[in-house]
Amino acid sequence: MTYPNELSREGVRGLENIGSSNTTNYSTYAAWLNAQLYTRFLCGHADWTPGTYNAMELASLICIDSPLMVVASDPAHILASPAVEFIKSIPTVWDKTVVLSDSKIGKYSVYAKENNGTWFVGGIASSTVNGAKVDLAEFLPDGSYTAEVWVDGASGMEKTIVTVTNGDVINIGNLTSGKGFAIRISKLSLSQYGGMVGTITVTAPAGATVKYTVDGSDPMTSTTVVACDGSITLTESCRLQVAITDGDGKGTLLSYQFNEIDPVYTFSSSMDYEDGKTTVHLSVGDGATIHYTLDGSAPTTSSPVAGDSIVITDSCTLRYLIVSEIVSKEGSLDVKVTKALEVPKSDLSLTDANPTSVSIGWGGAHYNTSMSPDNGMAARPISLGGTNIDNGTKFDRGISSNAISTYTYAVPSGYTRFVGVVGIDDCVYNNAAACGEAASTLSLAFDGNVVYTSQVFRMGEYVYFDVAIPAGAKTLTITFGDGGNGVTCDNVSLAAPGWVK
Repeated sequence: MTYPNELSREGVRGLENIGSSNTTNYSTYAAWLNAQLYTRFLCGHADWTPGTYNAMELASLICIDSPLMVVASDPAHILASPAVEFIKSIPTVWDKTVVLSDSKIGKYSVYAKENNGTWFVGGIASSTVNGAKVDLAEFLPDGSYTAEVWVDGASGMEKTIVTVTNGDVINIGNLTSGKGFAIRISKLSLSQYGGMVGTITVTAPAGATVKYTVDGSDPMTSTTVVACDGSITLTESCRLQVAITDGDGKGTLLSYQFNEIDPVYTFSSSMDYEDGKTTVHLSVGDGATIHYTLDGSAPTTSSPVAGDSIVITDSCTLRYLIVSEIVSKEGSLDVKVTKALEVPKSDLSLTDANPTSVSIGWGGAHYNTSMSPDNGMAARPISLGGTNIDNGTKFDRGISSNAISTYTYAVPSGYTRFVGVVGIDDCVYNNAAACGEAASTLSLAFDGNVVYTSQVFRMGEYVYFDVAIPAGAKTLTITFGDGGNGVTCDNVSLAAPGWVK
């Protein structure tokens, strides 16, 4: 590693030390900075954490030396700022710095800085400055340039663009404490200084030769250089470097990173569940179209277009393709079609009698009523087979608890079969995240001998059973097993259990 290898340091009594209530008191902000620029910053770079809410703050981005410039503004505000491209264009390292003669220690700072042929000027006032101006003869080389000027006006930041030479003076006007200005002066400009790929407009002096590279190489010497005809279309992430290779402004270079970024869609989806069908609603912002498939195949632009609703009658994976002018994006949704469960027919409900013994591994037991344990062990109706807590089939009778648990009942005489439906209760949709891993089994034992064990059932799954009662059996033990994953908030419900003659 080449030394020095320090990007920046916080060795400065910076903006956050003013206190959050005063960081928008721009007079205090400017007073502190106008002291620091002539003291601490003489020792080298420092992390001041400036904002971008007015032109004085834009100027601080120029005046402050910090190769890693940390901006203390909400990114959403920066993106919405009318000066966003100006902000993005400001370098963090400089080839030359000139402190202009109008500067006054502790009161007014005017710095001009140059990077690869482009000049930036920042002005910060912490006292009244009448007739503020920038004399370009103090730093600007010969030739004609375009100057983009941002000034704190009565109604906020105001922008002007003028053509200048080193014989000109840019008149700023009167500044009060906490106000300022920021200027970019160059022979080469872009419509966009980094960010999302797209078509970039390039402006240069008439007759100048402009070339660019997208592989990080120097356009002045690269063998991969491409001639620029006034615009550059970028479709992939790259480091764009644009230079005037001949003519007026030769040697001026701009270098910015562009990225292929998924657009921020206002995509949303919702589902309405009914017995035997699910209606899917997909929506996306203007300028994009949604194509979809239901058979597992990858959607294309030839696939059906999602309208206001898609009615689905069998559970499936809906795959969708969002298409816009910029990029395409794929995704998928698992769509479950709920169907009302059949209530097992019995001659005598199990819940007409209480269990002779109950063993619960965690939480409490619910029996003799149609209640299942919810988050915090609140009682809810037993619900099975749904895709949320509300749309499953509700049962009038049953028992519920968290695995591992057992219930023992006396077997009534004269009955030959035991029937019911068991599953992970839909109340898990309202429980902690771990309950999404809920899994259990049902085992039935008569007089201690297991005669039936179900397969493992998981969230949203259920199993019907119809088991013969061994002759002379006296007791039935019902066990809700763990399901093998160690999760104990399984919320198992045995719905409509009963005895059949």
